[in-house]
Amino acid sequence: MEPRNLDYYLEKTYLPYYSWFSKDQMLQKIKKTNYDDIHYLKYNIDHDGYDQYGPESDLHDIYIWYIRNNKFYIDSFHTEEWFHENSKPIFELWSTYEITSENEWSALTEYNNLEFTKKLIKNKKI
Repeated sequence: MEPRNLDYYLEKTYLPYYSWFSKDQMLQKIKKTNYDDIHYLKYNIDHDGYDQYGPESDLHDIYIWYIRNNKFYIDSFHTEEWFHENSKPIFELWSTYEITSENEWSALTEYNNLEFTKKLIKNKKI
């Protein structure tokens, strides 16, 4: 898989629609981050705070796998949408994780069912 720019991945990622809040508003902080060499973007939705009516909020996470200065990283962005209010779920950067070994990269890509591991390791030599 060849690296792509952020817009390529975001266009292909389904995010929930809110009548009071746009997708661009949700992603504004992600779009301000300078990504040149993105290899994978993963979106995850989960739920939190169940009561007798069901979940009280959705938990949204976006993981961006990229290379910068010949080092591999994963940025994790997170937001929550609370159902009892018209919350404004803006993604915030929660963490940046540097992958420091070939074994670590292989384990993470295998866990996430990614196919580009060997080619990247061969070309970038972590």
